[in-house]
Amino acid sequence: MDIPTQDARGRGKYKRKWKYEEDAKLFEALLDMVNVGAYKAENGFRPGYLNNVEEIMQVSLPNSGLKAKPHTESRIKILQRDFNIVYDMLNGPNTSGFSFVPIKKCVMAEKAVWEAYLQ
Repeated sequence: MDIPTQDARGRGKYKRKWKYEEDAKLFEALLDMVNVGAYKAENGFRPGYLNNVEEIMQVSLPNSGLKAKPHTESRIKILQRDFNIVYDMLNGPNTSGFSFVPIKKCVMAEKAVWEAYLQ
């Protein structure tokens, strides 16, 4: 049985650390929902999509114990936040000097560019 990793930090009593395979299955579930179109809306997903994600995750990772709320909902918020940060680095008003390196799958910049961005 795969026991979820938890860590006592943050506001809540326990915070769940997602594993790589759990993230991969979450992306897979969301992409399947987009491709099928059942829960697709103009700027995201229709209400109730989290329950569908939970069902898909239960099939693909039966012993993970992942629930729509709070696990999947909070993970999606974190992924959206991280995506927006990277997107702004590459496409925002202060993008000079940033580049995405597909081989390393990361954003690269000179030290001076990073320092200017962080201020």
